[in-house]
Amino acid sequence: MTSDKQVQVQKVGKGLLQGYYLKNRIRNSAGAILVFGGSEGGCNYQKAEWLAHQGYEVLALYLFGKPYLPDELKKVPLEIFEAALSFIRESFSCSTSITVIGESKGAEFSLLLASKYSDSIDKVVGIVPSSFVFYGLGEMDNEVSSWTQAGVEIPYISLAAIRKGVHLATIKPFLRYFYGTLRKKPIAFRTLYQACVQLSDHGEEARIKVENFQGDVLLIAGKEDQLWHSDKMAMEIAEHRGQLRTKVIIYEKAGHSIGGPYQTSQLILGGNEEQSKRCYEPMMQAIQSFCQNS
Repeated sequence: MTSDKQVQVQKVGKGLLQGYYLKNRIRNSAGAILVFGGSEGGCNYQKAEWLAHQGYEVLALYLFGKPYLPDELKKVPLEIFEAALSFIRESFSCSTSITVIGESKGAEFSLLLASKYSDSIDKVVGIVPSSFVFYGLGEMDNEVSSWTQAGVEIPYISLAAIRKGVHLATIKPFLRYFYGTLRKKPIAFRTLYQACVQLSDHGEEARIKVENFQGDVLLIAGKEDQLWHSDKMAMEIAEHRGQLRTKVIIYEKAGHSIGGPYQTSQLILGGNEEQSKRCYEPMMQAIQSFCQNS
C-alpha cells in the first residue's frame, strides 16, 4: 500500500496489530475509525482509504493470515481490539469518538466487540452482518469458534451439530452444498447458515447481544445476499435493540458484496451486479453521514 498526496499510510505490524494506519495529510481529524474485512482475508483497505480521504484517521486491521494472528479464521482473539484501542489512544490525533466498521465476518467481529467493549466504542457499522457467532472458517476437520476472549472460545453456531441430524428441513441445503463441492462449482451458503441457526441447541448462547451496546448502530445488508441471510439478521439485531438507536439499510438488488460481483470462483454472493454497483457510493455516503453525526 502506498501513500498519495492527501492520505498518509503507515504499515502497522506489532503483535496482534497487523494492518495499516491511514491519516489525511491536509484535513484535521474527523474522528477515529477501526475497520475490519471479512473471510477473504483482507483488511477492508478500499473503504479505509475512502474514509481517510473524508478526514478520518483509520486503522485497517487483518483478523488472520498474518504474523501473530491465526492462520485461518478460527479462534481469533478479541484482544485485537484492546491492542487497537491502545494504538489509537497513543497515535491518533483525535480519539474522542471511536467507530468500528466491519464487513461480513468482520461485521460479526465488530458487533461482538460492541457487545463486549461497550464503554470503549461510540458507534459500530455492520456491513452484511451476522446476528450470531458462527463456526470458524478453514479446514473443517476441527470445528472451533471464530473468536476467543482470554483464550476461551466464544459460544458459536455449529455446522457439525446439524451434520449429525440431517432431515427434511436441511436435506436441500446439504445437497446443494455437497453437489457444488463435488463439481467444484460456486456455492450459495445462505440456506445452510439458516439451517444451522434453526437446528442449533445453542442459538441464544451464540447470539451476539448487540443490545448490550448503548451507542449507535448502522446495519447495511443486501436482500439478495446468498452467502448468508444478512438482511434477516440485520432486522433481528434491530428488533433486539428495541429503542436503542439503530439504523438498518437493506438494498433490494444487492447481494453479499455490495458494489461487487455476483459470485467468485468459489462462492455465490448474490444480487444483480449492475444494481449492486449503484449501491456502493450511497452506502459509503450513508456510512460517512453516520460517522459524523453525533
